[in-house]
Amino acid sequence: MTPAKGANQVNLQARALYCERDDRQLFADLSFSVCSGDLLQLAGPNGAGKTTLLRLLAEIGRAHV
Repeated sequence: MTPAKGANQVNLQARALYCERDDRQLFADLSFSVCSGDLLQLAGPNGAGKTTLLRLLAEIGRAHV
């Protein structure tokens, strides 16, 4: 199925992400999608898992050889 002309395509989709570090849950059941042209803001206090989420997404997107 091709999107309608001018429609934004989903470039990144995450479903039910879970992360635990040092026996502490950082996030659970985290789902989102980002379309071409969207702006995504990660906000939260120190230690909330913002950088961890970005690192997780970078690893998923990396080609493993």
